[in-house]
Amino acid sequence: LPGTTATLSTDSFGADSIRVNGQATQNANYMLDGAGNNDNFNNGNGGAQARTPVEAVQEFQLLTGQFDAEFGSTSGGVVNAVSKQGTNAFHGVAFFFNQNESMTSLDYFAKQQGLAKPEAQQKQWGGNLGGPIIKNKLHFFANLERIDQNRARTININSRPELNFTDFTHDNVWNWMVRVDHQINASNTWAVRWLRETSPQSNQYTLTTYTKPRAEEEQDTDWTMVGTLNSVVGSTRVNTLKLSYTHEDVFF
Repeated sequence: LPGTTATLSTDSFGADSIRVNGQATQNANYMLDGAGNNDNFNNGNGGAQARTPVEAVQEFQLLTGQFDAEFGSTSGGVVNAVSKQGTNAFHGVAFFFNQNESMTSLDYFAKQQGLAKPEAQQKQWGGNLGGPIIKNKLHFFANLERIDQNRARTININSRPELNFTDFTHDNVWNWMVRVDHQINASNTWAVRWLRETSPQSNQYTLTTYTKPRAEEEQDTDWTMVGTLNSVVGSTRVNTLKLSYTHEDVFF
């Protein structure tokens, strides 16, 4: 959208973030199923905490101003998504993507230094399935996404050419999501959604780790869950009660 720019996380499998109308990345609120999904690592919203897989998204919107009172915690934008849910018919999706070093060219600096092509690859696969547990009453939806990739890295130090090398950063990602919806009666429905991702990374090379012995490792587990109760109260009122929890275990 106009006025929106993306900040991509290139050195890790961390969340990407956006800037809206010139405001800082911390001034965006990331929501999933009406509950907060913010990474508060930098005392602000530095992107989504648990990454939402694309195949699990039913609806998506980006609000950049004049949003309703239900959207708070920000003076910038709101990234709002709703996950898919099961229906009375079974529906599923499966996908597979593969790329390796034979499909890419040698990095320019690696070619200049006569370095070998690193063992780069990306395998991404997964799918989902949704359907009835009890028709017209109880439905489920489950999604799995797997990413196994070696991201090629070329380290080029002009003042110390003997330290130049090529290597790869390994990302080993598992992402699970499960949702259950129940129509109790004509006036009351409840839903529970659970999303969890583990994304350990080895051989990370950052601004302070330019040599092989200084390569870092990151262990990261993110998860979020939300429970929702929708109730029709009389002929003119609807009440929504949400309880949510977002959590991160990270170690460098």
